[in-house]
Amino acid sequence: MKTKTPSSIFIAHLGGLAVVAGLFGIRVPSVQAWKAAGIPPARLQTLQAWARLPARWRMADRLTARDIADALKAAGLDAESGKK
Repeated sequence: MKTKTPSSIFIAHLGGLAVVAGLFGIRVPSVQAWKAAGIPPARLQTLQAWARLPARWRMADRLTARDIADALKAAGLDAESGKK
């Protein structure tokens, strides 16, 4: 059985590859690579910053800062530092 990585948990929690790719305006294969290689540090810092925004702030049509924070937490990534 394959162990899920923090990145794959994060991606799944937000709704999948296309949703996360849409957040950054990048292609799905780029996000797919994160499952094995991890979320790049600059992207993780952006996610952590979004997670700290007021809860009413929306990233996309349906995602909020709280959604990002919850996904980071589900993946075991600290919203402040990204450390497990």
